[in-house]
Amino acid sequence: RELRGLAPRLAAAAVEWGRTGEEAEVRLVARFQDRVGSGAALDPLAEAEAADDVADWLREQGLGQTVDLADDLAEHGVDRAELDALAAGLRPDALAAALAYLVPVLRIRTLAADAAEASERVVELVRRTSAYTNLDRAPQRDADLREGLEATLALMAPKLRNIRVRREYGGVPDLQAFPSELNQVWTNLIDNAVDAMGGEGELTISTRREGDHAVVEFRDTGHGIPAEALPNVFQPFFTTKDLGKGTGLGLHVSMDIVAQRHGGTMEVDSRPGDTRFVVRLPLARDPG
Repeated sequence: RELRGLAPRLAAAAVEWGRTGEEAEVRLVARFQDRVGSGAALDPLAEAEAADDVADWLREQGLGQTVDLADDLAEHGVDRAELDALAAGLRPDALAAALAYLVPVLRIRTLAADAAEASERVVELVRRTSAYTNLDRAPQRDADLREGLEATLALMAPKLRNIRVRREYGGVPDLQAFPSELNQVWTNLIDNAVDAMGGEGELTISTRREGDHAVVEFRDTGHGIPAEALPNVFQPFFTTKDLGKGTGLGLHVSMDIVAQRHGGTMEVDSRPGDTRFVVRLPLARDPG
């Protein structure tokens, strides 16, 4: 929508600039346009201060009516020194037309870069989603546990915003599994860990091989599970969460997927500040 509105603005400004600017001035503005916006982005406070300084400069040049350009110029890293250099090469009556042309050019360039970045993120999200759900693969296949863990972490990123995630991936071979179901297990365990930490803390996910089993461990720094509740955590409808925050089915379903569908085991050990869920999956299954 913003790009649609900028297009006619740029067209009108380009016509006016083409009518006003002399050849040397046009070249100067083109070089300025290519140069700005390549520095490091300012933090919001610094950008606001820069915009105020640019607005003062515009007023000093008798361009008070274009003070709304200050925010756009400051956002692209244009400061007083650069504006002084630009103005030195332009006739006074050409400066306003040059700035009116430059701002939509710079804004459109930013929007194009944002669109390209967003497209890349969409492609990555589709790839991660495919890895998470395995929609394009057979239900049971050779599974890379780390691939599933990373896909799950990517899709849960918003909930992990204030969680420090440590990865301690050891060498584990692929194993025959139902990857989308294991990803459901990883989701439940990560979700429980985040809730136990109140949305802030450290989650450590590790993988290793122990004999003929692959081991995946989730360790969090949350408040822990009361000792009297530990024997019941895998029972259906049992939950230690506040009323309305849990169904009591997540761990039960996860245990069913691990034990019944994959012939594995899941254990939990907990104390305040250190809760560990350990999933063990056989690397080879008996066909019978």
